[in-house]
Amino acid sequence: MINVGGQKAFPPDIDAHLMTHPNVVWAQVTARRAPLVGFLPVASVVLRRPMDPDAAENMLIRHCEGRLADYAIPRVWDFLDSVPMRASLKS
Repeated sequence: MINVGGQKAFPPDIDAHLMTHPNVVWAQVTARRAPLVGFLPVASVVLRRPMDPDAAENMLIRHCEGRLADYAIPRVWDFLDSVPMRASLKS
């Protein structure tokens, strides 16, 4: 759970919604400390086809609007080239 200014955002719910976008292959939401609100949601995303990061961010924010609460929409986006793998071969 991410506490965003007293509101509770749940990373698995945000991950699941991002995965419903047809251009998203993989998504993971974590928290980043923010001075005024406590924490903010941060999304790491792998796209099916490469895009300009600004265009991809706008596309995914529009996808989240109306379906996720405003505080649950990621504020920081990290677009990766491939799904990260750990030594255990799990993402």
